[in-house]
Amino acid sequence: MMRLYFISFLMVITFNGYTQIYSKKGEMEFKVVQHTSERDIIRDTLKLVLHGNLWKVYSKEESRLITLENNWSIDWIYSLTSKGKKGVIKTGEENTGIIENDSLLFMHPPRANQYAILEYCPFPQVQFPLYIGKIWSFDLKVGGIWLKAINRKVEGQTIVQSNYIMVGKISWYCPFLNKDIDCYEIRAIGNTKFGNTSLQAYFSETYGFVYLDYKTLNNDRFVLSLQSIISFTPSFQNKTWF
Repeated sequence: MMRLYFISFLMVITFNGYTQIYSKKGEMEFKVVQHTSERDIIRDTLKLVLHGNLWKVYSKEESRLITLENNWSIDWIYSLTSKGKKGVIKTGEENTGIIENDSLLFMHPPRANQYAILEYCPFPQVQFPLYIGKIWSFDLKVGGIWLKAINRKVEGQTIVQSNYIMVGKISWYCPFLNKDIDCYEIRAIGNTKFGNTSLQAYFSETYGFVYLDYKTLNNDRFVLSLQSIISFTPSFQNKTWF
């Protein structure tokens, strides 16, 4: 009994050794493959820009910008489907935030244009300490404006009830390191009044979310995989960065 208790204790310690990633300045690039319900495949590139400072949002109540605690400012930079006058594909930029502290990592996904439907999927999330078999839930109130993403009339809020489980440890091939890295597989199901969605996520203690596989309300899949990391100046202990 003492031996089993000691092993369990070591497991919790191992999964709780998280050092903040998204509070640092840098840039991540993701390859995106969208599988549509019509069996089309659409490819895209997303850049995640980390500003290294806290996210500021406008408060209607205070009529000013306020700083959100433990919520780090990020930009999703994406390609738009429309083209400019010279036939060049324009890029768009979406500013949002990532909550990151000792107990929670919570990422806002890209949610502009074709990505707007991800608002109804489970958001990438980790609750610490993390261990195999851990389950948790999270409810998100989604404003009516997002119903346009599923071709419905704008009305009241929708609740997305997301249930998460940490399935286990896996190896994932990291293209910018040219080798496999250890990750933890997290699966989640999102329940809404319009149907169910899902997320399969691979989380690295060193690089954060490296793989995100969303299934949406219209049965499309968006698969994001990390391709590169640029301009990081991390101050991590016992961490090796590319």
